[in-house]
Amino acid sequence: MNIKAAVTYVPYQDLENKFLLEGLLDTPADFLAYIRRFTYLFSIQMIFGYRCVELRKMGEACREF
Repeated sequence: MNIKAAVTYVPYQDLENKFLLEGLLDTPADFLAYIRRFTYLFSIQMIFGYRCVELRKMGEACREF
């Protein structure tokens, strides 16, 4: 990946970073769940081009895949 391609992903990273940080501030004990959510949602956005906003849909999508 070159720098021009990487720059296009910055808005996706910023959006998911905000949700990650908000979750960690609210309930830091759920650290691992938030990290999993971040990596899953960011990957889905990059691969499929859409955003899954509910955590329970995350498991459903993984099982269907």
